[in-house]
Amino acid sequence: MKVAMVTESVYPEVPVLDIAALERGAARDAWHVEGVAGPQNRFLQMLRLKGYPKSRVWLDRHGKINVDLRIVALYGTDLGLLGSKVQDAVHESIRRVTDTPINKIRVRVVRVVSPKTL
Repeated sequence: MKVAMVTESVYPEVPVLDIAALERGAARDAWHVEGVAGPQNRFLQMLRLKGYPKSRVWLDRHGKINVDLRIVALYGTDLGLLGSKVQDAVHESIRRVTDTPINKIRVRVVRVVSPKTL
């Protein structure tokens, strides 16, 4: 077992994970991808988006990890490529801390901001 395993599960086949740590890690890894606006951005704070990127992590009924990310993208970034890069970064991050299978990583762009406003 790896780091994210924190306690024994009531159901031995379904591991108990530190979901909050996975959520923080997913948001941090998404923020480090080029083209994603980070949380310390003053313009995002003015728009009351200072908490982005946001993430939600949960286990489905089969015990697989699902991730829902909401990000703010920089204008001029290829959104398809950005989503793919964010998925790859988050997938790698989760694989480093747990061997629980990953079902889905969904990336949603909630806003696009101009780098000139940063």
